[in-house]
Amino acid sequence: MVKLLRFSIITKRIYDIVINCNTTAIPLTGQSVDVILAGEFIEHLTFDDALLTLDEFYRVLKKGGQILLTTPNPGYIKLKFTHASVLGGAHLSQFYPADLMRIMQKKGFCRVILKGSGRVAKYIGEFWPFMWIYGSYLISANK
Repeated sequence: MVKLLRFSIITKRIYDIVINCNTTAIPLTGQSVDVILAGEFIEHLTFDDALLTLDEFYRVLKKGGQILLTTPNPGYIKLKFTHASVLGGAHLSQFYPADLMRIMQKKGFCRVILKGSGRVAKYIGEFWPFMWIYGSYLISANK
């Protein structure tokens, strides 16, 4: 079962319009949204629902619009050392950075850029060449 998640459209006044909906069926016309912010969100969906949500995000995003998506990094070195996992509790899926980039490109997103995020990025920046150093990451992409 997919939980209802808050999906907000930002207008001149932030949260002027709020739509509570299932992200696999967003009740908006196609190409009606300029920007989608999905911070630490996608891992709370099942893998199949995450894929459907990305389809919906692509559908509602205007041509040239941008998506910014952050998620925990299952390849994070600290997880390896502690034998921990991204999965569990409220986290129903996980996405390795290169895999999510490929998925988004296959769904039609372009200019897909991967950056490190979280506490580590604060100290070493967003573009360290080894993603395993980051506990989470950001993908930005355009339609």
